[in-house]
Amino acid sequence: MKKRGQITVFMIVGILILLIIALTLFFTRNISEEEQDLELSESAPVETSAVKMFVESCLKKTGYDAIYYNYINGGFYQPQFITLYNQWSVPYYYHLGDNLIPMETQIEEGLEDYVEDNILPCLNNFTDIPNFNIVAKDLPLMKINIKQNQVDFNLNLPLEVSRDDTIKEVNQFLVQLEVPLKELNEILVSIIDEQEKSSDEVMLDYLSRLAVEKEFTTKLFYESDEVIYILTFDKIDLLGRSLITQFAVKYDWYEIINKSFDLKPLEKQSVILGEELIYSLNYTGENVSFTSNHQRLKFNNGTLIFIPIVDDVGEQKIMISAMDKEDYDFEWLLVDVMDNQITNSELVNSEVADLE
Repeated sequence: MKKRGQITVFMIVGILILLIIALTLFFTRNISEEEQDLELSESAPVETSAVKMFVESCLKKTGYDAIYYNYINGGFYQPQFITLYNQWSVPYYYHLGDNLIPMETQIEEGLEDYVEDNILPCLNNFTDIPNFNIVAKDLPLMKINIKQNQVDFNLNLPLEVSRDDTIKEVNQFLVQLEVPLKELNEILVSIIDEQEKSSDEVMLDYLSRLAVEKEFTTKLFYESDEVIYILTFDKIDLLGRSLITQFAVKYDWYEIINKSFDLKPLEKQSVILGEELIYSLNYTGENVSFTSNHQRLKFNNGTLIFIPIVDDVGEQKIMISAMDKEDYDFEWLLVDVMDNQITNSELVNSEVADLE
């Protein structure tokens, strides 16, 4: 009986030891799995931050490009009332007494449009970060805020970032560029304000004094009754490029150049391939005839008629000439010819698909 009792005790002790070992292994395994989950969750922000850094580097480059390109166009992304100088569409800031300088909100909208149209090529389907699978869920949406000494570029681009079995989403990106656009815009407004005081005079004295005070250089080019102003701000660095802006002023110099009529600036038009564009010209004078440098554009009593063909798809820059027996004038018309075979929804789907 005594031996039998000892065996029972040993069995109980053995069972307890086995239970302790089993429980230890169970809890150790759970703790290990929790630590792995914790490590995975902690590594996810590193993954999204790598993607965030990459997108914001593209946003920074595209932001500088937007400022450079738009200000070459006088602060517009797609200027409406223009003349041409070299290869650039130069907007009128002042046209026979009409103030056409862009407001700050227009400049912000133009910068937004540029970035939305050009950020995707910079991202290049995210091939520069191949360790992640990145899917864009929508097209980019920009919001730009011009502040006193900087410009905020806020990008909303919904991205799904996955690696192994981890999926994260990121959609907000921000870069702040130290470019004093607010001060620059104030300079441009002051020039046109001064122009309005003497609407038919070139402001050489004022412009010279302002250039010294604000540290920029100027060049002026004369064409009949128009003057092209080119301002270069060498101290504003856009990734190795100086900020350059240009604009045109059309003066009322009729008595000097003996003009009996005037053709008003022409607003940019859009037309779908194959459809008819009808646009009434705004001009003063009598017995005025019109011609253009585009063979498919016709005129009927001061109204132009244009039916584009496939060769015209894209932006057309058309010179409209007006003349009577003695005088001559011209303006440039921008026409955006769109292909009706591609719908807006197809464009959206194709651009998003490019990122997948």
